Amino acid sequence: MTQVLVLGFNSFVYKKRPRARIFSNDYFVDEIDIPEFLSEFFMMRFAKKNEQVYTRVNRHINNNKKQVNHFNSCPTLFFYELNDKVLANDMDLRIEIKNQDNNYSNGFMTLTTYVELLHLYLIPKPIINRYIRMPKKTRPDTQKIFSRNNTPVFENLANFTNFTNTKNIKNHATLFTTADSGEFLLRLRRKNNRFVPNISDQYGMLKNKLLIGPESRVLRDKWKHFVFDKYQQYENQ
Repeated sequence: MTQVLVLGFNSFVYKKRPRARIFSNDYFVDEIDIPEFLSEFFMMRFAKKNEQVYTRVNRHINNNKKQVNHFNSCPTLFFYELNDKVLANDMDLRIEIKNQDNNYSNGFMTLTTYVELLHLYLIPKPIINRYIRMPKKTRPDTQKIFSRNNTPVFENLANFTNFTNTKNIKNHATLFTTADSGEFLLRLRRKNNRFVPNISDQYGMLKNKLLIGPESRVLRDKWKHFVFDKYQQYENQ
């Protein structure tokens, strides 16, 4: 069964867009330049985590008249249809990030490009087709379509993803912002014609429960409709 992979990123671009190479196991899917997308929530977390970094980033944004999007805005989404030729019962979804854009000079660095994996969905295509066929006035009531055996189909799998940087330091990817190159890794297994996280340790589950962001909880339904509407536009191109 064909699965639709959906990706979206938060990103602050200093001068050069970061590059992402996407793999399903050893199958090369695509190579993209990640566009800049600055949400209010993204900036708020900058401010809370490191005030000095936030001040420098915010000054750069203002000086270059960049747009900060409202917290419920959605970034550019990338869609890929993966068929059974590239899907296995156990699958590693890898996103290699190349990010070496900064103002490093004489041992000092004050600005760099930042990347955050915001959206990652892998949804059976028949589910999307079923949604698209629904009359628009009935679309808000879609819970039965997006669940199977009380398990949600529309799950932001970024919450189950790890990021390992060039120094081999691993971090859970939920709300994790990197200024480095590295790799996002999501391990999946097939279950009833869809894919679910293959979590073999309690660390991943604990991190997921603790770190799912306010955006994911509050805006899940809004993003669900946004993603499927954008996919319909993608299909019509």
